[in-house]
Amino acid sequence: MEEALPVDQLMRKLSSKYNSDPADWTVLIGAPKGTHNDIFISTGKELWQVKVDSLYRSRPIGLGMKVGGEEEASKVIREEEPRYGLRPIPENMIRKFIDGAIGYEDMVPIVDKVLKSKPRRVADIESSAVLQGPVQFGSPAELSGKQRELNTKLNRSLDRLLFEKGVGKEYA
Repeated sequence: MEEALPVDQLMRKLSSKYNSDPADWTVLIGAPKGTHNDIFISTGKELWQVKVDSLYRSRPIGLGMKVGGEEEASKVIREEEPRYGLRPIPENMIRKFIDGAIGYEDMVPIVDKVLKSKPRRVADIESSAVLQGPVQFGSPAELSGKQRELNTKLNRSLDRLLFEKGVGKEYA
């Protein structure tokens, strides 16, 4: 079993994986149960779980680990289209929006059009603006017994980490 990694190291690792193959990614932010937020990330071949103290901090405290493969990912995260990814927004659309030529109501078809494009590696994006997502919100569809054990392990490890950093008292 893999060891839990601090969230900053894990995100660098996942970012590298994304940049080598941005197809078939899915992200689910789970409804918090207790004090910690869950983020499930499927690469299409692997399932990762990340626990963070807050979704709203620019540098959350957290950790995560690989919790399964393709089969587990399909049970935990609904496979919906479009898939998660980075997609460039065409410059002409950005300019129209900045100039006020496009109102909020006009943005929906633009976002739909951008979401229909394939996710791109960071190095392949030349646009000055990028659409990131979509991200699903809700509860994981199903956690196996092994995943529930890993979930408990991640919760305990994050509790320990928060107390070591001196912020655990905020969550007690």
